[in-house]
Amino acid sequence: MRLNSRFLLLLLLLWAGHGLAQGCSIRVIALQFGNYNPLFGGTLDATGDVFVTCDSAVPYSITIDAGIHSGGNFGSRRMERIGGGDFLTYNIFRDPGRIEIWGDGSGSTFVQAAVSTGIESRFIAYGRLPAGQNVSIGTYTDSLSVLVEW
Repeated sequence: MRLNSRFLLLLLLLWAGHGLAQGCSIRVIALQFGNYNPLFGGTLDATGDVFVTCDSAVPYSITIDAGIHSGGNFGSRRMERIGGGDFLTYNIFRDPGRIEIWGDGSGSTFVQAAVSTGIESRFIAYGRLPAGQNVSIGTYTDSLSVLVEW
């Protein structure tokens, strides 16, 4: 009788453990604006991709931090010129109209939420670099963290 009850307990622990083994993976294709000309007069738009694969029926959310040069300010993410000295202001949105800033849900930012179907899902990051920024010629970069929580 003890062997059976222990066996049943082991089966219950294995069953509960199976539910905890759910997981997700993420793959990101960086957003690249290309060449910026401050005399052009228009905004420069670009897109990047976030791909998420989770076990079936797993609810999850995707957040993007403010970047390493913005001081935590989602209203004006910034790229720094390699070698320092200048910054280009830009932002990332979760909608093609570029209205909803994709962030961590704080302030006026939005989080992308979904429920997995068990196959890879694509989310587009819509970037915008505003016109009229008087900066030096060079290469500008920023580093962002993309987090999937389930």
